[in-house]
Amino acid sequence: MHSASDRFVTVENNSEDAISLDSAFEILSHTYRRRILVVLVQHDSDIKFGIDHLIQASDRRDIELSLHHNHLPKLDQIELINWNREEDTISRGIRFEEIAPMLELLIEHREELPGRQRYSDENSG
Repeated sequence: MHSASDRFVTVENNSEDAISLDSAFEILSHTYRRRILVVLVQHDSDIKFGIDHLIQASDRRDIELSLHHNHLPKLDQIELINWNREEDTISRGIRFEEIAPMLELLIEHREELPGRQRYSDENSG
């Protein structure tokens, strides 16, 4: 039986199918994935950055493990990001533009959202 995270990876894995609204919400449901995608939408399309740009926390090791073993592979597999494992860098994937409008809405309305999430290109902590 497939878990919810398995469905996340496989439901929209065909490049010819657009990402559904439900899948987009599932993708954006975790803080780490939102943070990665927000950094990409806030910069030129040719930006490439390392995970150090995302992390400044006391629990750095746990966050790195979660990114490397969960969030980065998922986003890479559905082609929202390109994750170069050797260089440990992230850039926009070929399907990134499918989710960019939702990211822009999150940023534009950040003060109105529950929890008033901080969406900027500053390092998160």
